[in-house]
Amino acid sequence: DVFRAYSNPIWVTFDGTSVAEGDEANALALSIPRNPFRGGTTVEFAAPEGGDVAVTVHDVSGRLVKVLHRGRVARAQSVLWDGTDAYGRPVASGVYLFRLESRGQAVFAKGVLLR
Repeated sequence: DVFRAYSNPIWVTFDGTSVAEGDEANALALSIPRNPFRGGTTVEFAAPEGGDVAVTVHDVSGRLVKVLHRGRVARAQSVLWDGTDAYGRPVASGVYLFRLESRGQAVFAKGVLLR
Protein backbone atom coordinates (compact mmCIF):
# COMPACT_ATOMS: atom_id res chain seq x y z
CA ASP A 1 0.00 0.00 0.00
CA VAL A 2 1.57 3.29 -1.12
CA PHE A 3 0.40 5.27 1.91
CA ARG A 4 1.73 2.88 4.53
CA ALA A 5 5.27 3.41 3.23
CA TYR A 6 5.35 6.98 4.55
CA SER A 7 4.84 8.46 7.97
CA ASN A 8 1.61 9.97 9.21
CA PRO A 9 -0.98 9.17 6.55
CA ILE A 10 -4.40 10.60 7.30
CA TRP A 11 -7.48 8.39 6.86
CA VAL A 12 -11.04 9.68 7.04
CA THR A 13 -14.13 7.61 6.37
CA PHE A 14 -17.34 8.92 4.87
CA ASP A 15 -19.62 7.66 7.62
CA GLY A 16 -17.52 8.93 10.52
CA THR A 17 -16.33 5.52 11.73
CA SER A 18 -12.70 4.60 12.01
CA VAL A 19 -11.03 2.82 9.11
CA ALA A 20 -10.81 -0.94 9.57
CA GLU A 21 -7.76 -2.80 8.32
CA GLY A 22 -8.31 -3.47 4.62
CA ASP A 23 -11.12 -0.89 4.31
CA GLU A 24 -8.89 1.93 3.02
CA ALA A 25 -10.72 1.82 -0.34
CA ASN A 26 -13.64 3.65 1.31
CA ALA A 27 -11.53 6.41 2.89
CA LEU A 28 -9.71 9.57 1.89
CA ALA A 29 -5.93 9.40 2.18
CA LEU A 30 -3.33 12.14 1.79
CA SER A 31 0.43 11.85 2.16
CA ILE A 32 3.51 14.04 1.64
CA PRO A 33 6.38 11.54 1.20
CA ARG A 34 9.25 13.95 1.90
CA ASN A 35 9.07 16.52 4.62
CA PRO A 36 10.72 19.00 4.70
CA PHE A 37 11.23 19.35 0.97
CA ARG A 38 13.19 21.71 -1.27
CA GLY A 39 11.58 23.41 -4.24
CA GLY A 40 8.67 21.00 -4.61
CA THR A 41 7.14 17.72 -3.53
CA THR A 42 4.89 14.91 -4.65
CA VAL A 43 1.47 14.79 -3.01
CA GLU A 44 -0.05 11.31 -2.94
CA PHE A 45 -3.77 10.89 -2.44
CA ALA A 46 -6.63 8.44 -2.76
CA ALA A 47 -10.41 8.64 -2.60
CA PRO A 48 -13.18 6.10 -3.07
CA GLU A 49 -13.26 4.93 -6.66
CA GLY A 50 -14.98 7.25 -9.08
CA GLY A 51 -15.03 10.21 -6.74
CA ASP A 52 -14.53 13.82 -7.68
CA VAL A 53 -11.69 15.34 -5.66
CA ALA A 54 -9.88 18.61 -5.20
CA VAL A 55 -6.27 18.76 -4.02
CA THR A 56 -5.17 22.25 -3.01
CA VAL A 57 -2.25 24.00 -1.28
CA HIS A 58 -2.88 26.69 1.35
CA ASP A 59 -0.62 28.95 3.39
CA VAL A 60 -0.79 28.86 7.20
CA SER A 61 -3.41 31.63 7.13
CA GLY A 62 -5.68 29.33 5.12
CA ARG A 63 -5.40 31.30 1.86
CA LEU A 64 -5.47 29.24 -1.30
CA VAL A 65 -2.04 29.10 -2.93
CA LYS A 66 -2.69 26.69 -5.81
CA VAL A 67 -5.10 24.03 -7.06
CA LEU A 68 -3.08 20.89 -7.81
CA HIS A 69 -5.89 18.63 -9.03
CA ARG A 70 -9.62 18.93 -9.58
CA GLY A 71 -11.63 16.09 -11.09
CA ARG A 72 -12.32 12.38 -10.94
CA VAL A 73 -9.80 9.85 -9.70
CA ALA A 74 -9.63 6.10 -9.71
CA ARG A 75 -7.75 4.76 -6.72
CA ALA A 76 -4.39 6.21 -5.58
CA GLN A 77 -2.83 9.01 -7.56
CA SER A 78 -0.07 11.57 -7.14
CA VAL A 79 0.49 15.13 -8.25
CA LEU A 80 3.59 17.31 -8.16
CA TRP A 81 3.64 20.70 -6.47
CA ASP A 82 6.56 22.70 -7.80
CA GLY A 83 6.54 25.29 -5.02
CA THR A 84 4.74 27.95 -7.06
CA ASP A 85 1.45 29.79 -6.65
CA ALA A 86 -1.47 29.88 -9.10
CA TYR A 87 0.42 32.41 -11.25
CA GLY A 88 3.62 30.36 -11.47
CA ARG A 89 5.55 32.52 -9.00
CA PRO A 90 7.78 30.77 -6.44
CA VAL A 91 6.36 30.92 -2.93
CA ALA A 92 8.41 31.64 0.19
CA SER A 93 9.90 29.02 2.48
CA GLY A 94 7.50 28.00 5.19
CA VAL A 95 4.71 25.72 6.30
CA TYR A 96 1.97 24.85 3.79
CA LEU A 97 -1.22 22.86 4.21
CA PHE A 98 -2.30 20.36 1.58
CA ARG A 99 -6.03 19.68 1.43
CA LEU A 100 -7.86 16.76 -0.17
CA GLU A 101 -11.62 17.15 -0.46
CA SER A 102 -14.18 14.69 -1.78
CA ARG A 103 -17.90 14.15 -1.18
CA GLY A 104 -18.09 16.80 1.54
CA GLN A 105 -15.15 15.38 3.51
CA ALA A 106 -11.67 16.88 3.76
CA VAL A 107 -8.28 15.82 5.11
CA PHE A 108 -5.12 17.86 5.53
CA ALA A 109 -1.38 17.24 5.59
CA LYS A 110 1.33 19.68 6.59
CA GLY A 111 4.44 20.28 4.50
CA VAL A 112 7.51 22.42 5.08
CA LEU A 113 9.07 24.05 2.02
CA LEU A 114 12.74 25.05 2.23
CA ARG A 115 14.33 27.34 -0.38
